[in-house]
Amino acid sequence: MFEKILFVNESPVYGGHEEMFLRHINEIAKKRHLYLNIVVNVKNKRLIDEVDNLAKINSNINLNVFRHRFWGLPLRPITNFLCVKDFCWLLKTFVSFKPEKIILIQGTIEIGGLSLLAARISGKYTSTYLPITKKSKDIGVAFGSMRDFINKHFYYQLPHEIMTISEFNKEELINNFAVDDYRIKVVKNFIDAPSYPVQKGSEEENNILLIIGRIDLNQKRQDLFLDFFVKSELSDFFEVHIIGDGSDEVSQTVRNKYNGMHNVYFCGWLSSNDVVQRLAQCRCVIIPSKFEGVPLVMIEAIKLGKIVIASNVDGMKEYLPPQWLFDVNEMSDSLRIISYLNEKPKVFEHILPVVQKKFNQIFDPIENSKNFMNLINNKK
Repeated sequence: MFEKILFVNESPVYGGHEEMFLRHINEIAKKRHLYLNIVVNVKNKRLIDEVDNLAKINSNINLNVFRHRFWGLPLRPITNFLCVKDFCWLLKTFVSFKPEKIILIQGTIEIGGLSLLAARISGKYTSTYLPITKKSKDIGVAFGSMRDFINKHFYYQLPHEIMTISEFNKEELINNFAVDDYRIKVVKNFIDAPSYPVQKGSEEENNILLIIGRIDLNQKRQDLFLDFFVKSELSDFFEVHIIGDGSDEVSQTVRNKYNGMHNVYFCGWLSSNDVVQRLAQCRCVIIPSKFEGVPLVMIEAIKLGKIVIASNVDGMKEYLPPQWLFDVNEMSDSLRIISYLNEKPKVFEHILPVVQKKFNQIFDPIENSKNFMNLINNKK
């Protein structure tokens, strides 16, 4: 049935859910031929490049890409009704392609809500791959309560099936948005075991703390963490390396503010191999996010035998030991956990092998991609 499925991604930004989706596709295509039909936003150049590259390196993938420049209106889903041209293009594409099933690749229910509406109006079986299930109000977006009301009573009722990435997310869908249990399927993320060997570097290398991801003040909160770090005594013992970037003026302001400060370094985007090498050489990974799904960097770091210190939300709270978590609403609490690296190392050393074994079992590439394939191929 794969050749009769149409995937849709409206987002202009490449994120973890696109990365995970392509990992699933690549893993499935190792053993069978696939027809990947996908609608993409022409502004998401990285997604287009990644899809093209995936088809080049994997001869089992037959690629068919529909490109469209979506109108980037803010305040979705409130402004969806203004995007008449985009809606008509989507509906025309769905009708002409005649898919048996449409699957939306969405970061949140709002990113891709227009496609979700068009898919249901087209009469096609509609599924969504949804890694972020937070209330808009809780993550601090404008008109959050109004958006949550619209999402709960309209957009979350549209898909026949919702695929999310953790039991934590499933509970949020049920409790916050009244989604029926039977409509929710959990398909877990995964990372292939990194091939780069863990090496013991110098003492200086072992005091490197990594933060990996696009620079984002609302979700990733690199700036808030740095505010506390540079003022603390920990800045005399540790270096913070930021791997990632952002294209807006806000992210540039963050780089300008902290670049050159004591023990803070901005590395920009790095290749996958370079990221793995930095992971192998660091002391630990910091995830100061206000919200996440199940971060791929968390899985990759643990599989490499690295400590992850993170805010106590979402996938971090579900999978990491409580001793490694800090209060999401008290960024200063992260410094307390980091100080244990020197003062109470047993908090990490005794638990790490157990956590690593658990992660290797839970985030298994073969089993999780098999589950993903079964879900997208099934039609009830």
